[in-house]
Amino acid sequence: MNRLRIILFLLPTSYFLLPTSSYAYSLFSGIGLGEPVEAYTALSRGMGGLYKFELPRELTFECSFLSEIIDENGKATNFDFTLPYIRYIIPLPKGIGIDIGLNEVLNLNFDIESQWEWDATALDSVQRRVKGKGSASMAKIGIGKKWRSGEVGSGNYKYITFEVGGFWVFGSAQEEWVTDFINLHDVYAYDTLNLNFSGRGGMAYISGKFNKFNLSAAYFSGANLTSKSDLPTRFKAAIWYTPIPKLNLGIGLINWRWKTPFKPMTRFSLGSEWTFPTVILRGGFYKGNWYYGDIKEMIGSLGLSIPLKSLLSIDLSFEFGRRWSPLLEERIYRTCITLQGKEIL
Repeated sequence: MNRLRIILFLLPTSYFLLPTSSYAYSLFSGIGLGEPVEAYTALSRGMGGLYKFELPRELTFECSFLSEIIDENGKATNFDFTLPYIRYIIPLPKGIGIDIGLNEVLNLNFDIESQWEWDATALDSVQRRVKGKGSASMAKIGIGKKWRSGEVGSGNYKYITFEVGGFWVFGSAQEEWVTDFINLHDVYAYDTLNLNFSGRGGMAYISGKFNKFNLSAAYFSGANLTSKSDLPTRFKAAIWYTPIPKLNLGIGLINWRWKTPFKPMTRFSLGSEWTFPTVILRGGFYKGNWYYGDIKEMIGSLGLSIPLKSLLSIDLSFEFGRRWSPLLEERIYRTCITLQGKEIL
């Protein structure tokens, strides 16, 4: 086994040695079930989070590394570097493939500290701090088939891909509430909340290319996540248009159908992609709301793909934007790196 194969074999193993959070320490994660996470690669992130499903012909491996900085009121509150996304596709005869993936869906990492609350009496002079840690991850496996006609890269190339499968959600989280009575030496009050995530459901993907249009859609059923909350039904769709060769323009929609006491969450995306002889450049943005409160976010992005060898390519993306509510605002800076290898075994 050569060096490239060894490196690509060890990358997914490192998932379990790194922190599980790909988004961390947003002040808005302290309510509900934390921050919702999409399984984006650098390719889709560089197009403003625009969803695009594909089932390659060869054995394919994808692995994403993500770093994030959150800035709240001029103060950087977090820097994280993690591995939140892994995907294998194993080909079988007659255009059939097995699709295996692992990614995070909810993140509950946060650290919120209040200002001191002073009063004339000692017991009312307090400082409160709430810390959360943990996440819910999703493992999925599906079987798909690709029908195609024409030569790849030609004007008459068409295909349609369909995949069905199942997913399992697992993980745990803990919230710790601490009250420090300022005027009483070493006097604290603690309260701890533990959550265990466990659920399963079904999923389906479909995509196709017809003349100048490329369409993708995905559906994930709801899942019983905890004794009190469910993971909602999720739907994703995107339409790509190629007005001229080597230029793709797309729009996309992601919807999480949260139920009471939460509300539906929708994210709208625009993206573009330009193909050059040696690199592919991407750009886009997305805007959406969260499933509780009056929280909104808007993110812009730039990305590029660099083929290193015939069996390996690297995608880079850079995201920048903000998340806000009537009371708080955060600025977000992310860098994502995705490696994609083919026929690595």
